[in-house]
Amino acid sequence: MEFYILWNKILIMEKKDIVKAVGLNIKKLRKASKLTQEQLAAESGLSTDTISSIERGKISPTVFTLHQIARALKIENYELITCGDAADKKQYINEFYNLIRNRSPQECEDILLALRLLLPPEK
Repeated sequence: MEFYILWNKILIMEKKDIVKAVGLNIKKLRKASKLTQEQLAAESGLSTDTISSIERGKISPTVFTLHQIARALKIENYELITCGDAADKKQYINEFYNLIRNRSPQECEDILLALRLLLPPEK
C-alpha cells in the first residue's frame, strides 16, 4: 500500500484501485456506445467473462487487450485510461513511479513504449 500527500490530504492508491478505475471507465464508455457486454466481447474478440471481469476490476487487462477494447468502442486507446483533474494525475504519476522505480532500464523502456502506444501524440 502506498501513501501520497497531496494538498494536506493523505490518499491511498493501490494497484487494485487503478484496475477498478479502468474497469469502471470501460463500462461507462461501453454503455455510452450503447453496447452490451456480449456485443463488446464479439467486437473485440474477447470473451464476455473477460469483459465482465475487467469492468468489475477483477483482472488487470494487458495493453493489447485495452487496444482491442478501444478498437471495438471506436475510440483512441488513451481514452480507456484518461485521468481526471490535476490531483488525480499527480496520484497516478506517484503510482507509476512506485511501479517502475525498481525496474531495469530495459523494463522501463518497454513500459514507456507501451504507454506511447496507448497515448495520443502531444500537440
